[in-house]
Amino acid sequence: ASRGSAPNGIDLGKLRRERLGRLQAGMRAHGAEGCQFFYQGKVRYATGSAVMTVYSMSAFVRCALVPVEGPPILFEHPGSMHVSRRIVEDVRPMRAWEWTDDPAGEAARCVSEILGALRERGVTSKRLFVDALGTPAYLALEREGVEVVDPGRIVLDSREVKTPEEIRIMEHNADIGMKMLGAFERAMVPGVRERELLAVITDTLLREGGEYLITRACVSGPHTNPWNLE
Repeated sequence: ASRGSAPNGIDLGKLRRERLGRLQAGMRAHGAEGCQFFYQGKVRYATGSAVMTVYSMSAFVRCALVPVEGPPILFEHPGSMHVSRRIVEDVRPMRAWEWTDDPAGEAARCVSEILGALRERGVTSKRLFVDALGTPAYLALEREGVEVVDPGRIVLDSREVKTPEEIRIMEHNADIGMKMLGAFERAMVPGVRERELLAVITDTLLREGGEYLITRACVSGPHTNPWNLE
């Protein structure tokens, strides 16, 4: 699917172009020259790419830099750049600062590369709209005189109206969800364990092209609250 083919007649190239167009229109409406996204749902919305999603959601290892005009820049985990280059025009190695001997120094170098990339695209504003930052990167931006601004309103406004391709994706995902529920219902027999039911719906999800199960909320009896493994 990353190369452009998708089920249900979805045109992934058109999906990505229209999402980026909506995002940049939202940026113009809110006076944002540049946005940086670490939350992986927003990275995917801006670039169409997803790599090591669960890991990337819990670590600063990849981010999307979006100028108000022109294509986005994806700072990617160095070992995954060849994957993202299938669909993203400008992919550069991400300089991660976590779990290094010098987080402050690595974050400063990362920030320098990000600000340099923005200048390449003609962004001169000292306001950068960023959805999430670790402390070392935040302090590095502060030392550069950059004002960090929340892009939440931009993203919400951009995603409020769904494109035709997004609606087709929602329909396709709903069909997968119904197949998962059907498999779940068929597996509910006396004596079945909750984790066995979770295995059934996860199996269906993965076979249908899904990525990962976001919760373990399969509960019964005394496990209903709190959830069985939480």
